[in-house]
Amino acid sequence: MEYPEENALNIYTDGSMLPGPRRGGAGLLFIAVDSEGNEEQHEEILPGFASATQNQMELEAVIQGLKMATGRHPPFDLSRYRKIVIKTDATYVAENFGTAVSVWSRNGWTTRRGKPVDNAKQWKELVRLVVLSSKHGKPVRLVRVPGKRSPRTKAVDKLAKQSAKNASKRQLNPHEVRRKRTDQPIEIGSVEMEGQLMTIHIFKSEYQPLHRLSKYWYSVISKTSPYHGLASTIYSELHHLRRRTYRVRVNRDTGNPRIVKEFGEVERAN
Repeated sequence: MEYPEENALNIYTDGSMLPGPRRGGAGLLFIAVDSEGNEEQHEEILPGFASATQNQMELEAVIQGLKMATGRHPPFDLSRYRKIVIKTDATYVAENFGTAVSVWSRNGWTTRRGKPVDNAKQWKELVRLVVLSSKHGKPVRLVRVPGKRSPRTKAVDKLAKQSAKNASKRQLNPHEVRRKRTDQPIEIGSVEMEGQLMTIHIFKSEYQPLHRLSKYWYSVISKTSPYHGLASTIYSELHHLRRRTYRVRVNRDTGNPRIVKEFGEVERAN
């Protein structure tokens, strides 16, 4: 059984994603343990967002939890506690937290291969809050806990689902979406970058402000390509490619895929 830590403000966080249409939500459960071992609790249902992914909402829950804990009106007086312990069941957040603090934040929010970090804007905000809290004498520790195993994790899961059900039409990261032209799932790295020319159909685009790049979700339309029908993601300094079919040239780095040149829009597949 998992228990809150003493002498700490415990923040249980959870994100949720519901399909049809996709929308995400997040919930928080603040728990403090008094000198007699009694638990004090405070619940928060955060605003939900349209089209948000599970990972984005897991991150958003942690960010908003820290913002509330270190803000002007925290649910509990932080002077009573020596540290903040964030508890999440999200593998994505737990496994990347240390890397975000020690590597990505120093690499311009890119991986060691130079590829833009997904959800970089959120990761940057999270690291900022962690550093700020530590400067104020409240170090932050993040712990992964099993989901839906204790009354606390079950409670925060319920809050996150309620948030997703009541999500507004507002997007967490503004983007444009169009229906895919393939039934293949999106698989990162499935299309090798060999400097080739390809005809691709872009079905989603999102501007990445930290990197000044556009991220595109696409499928390969060229029938002569060995990757015909596959769907993946790619980046570019070209920002005008919007949910249409284009003839493009790509780079030679599958670990950091880029559109390097665009030869115009095409009406139909080659």
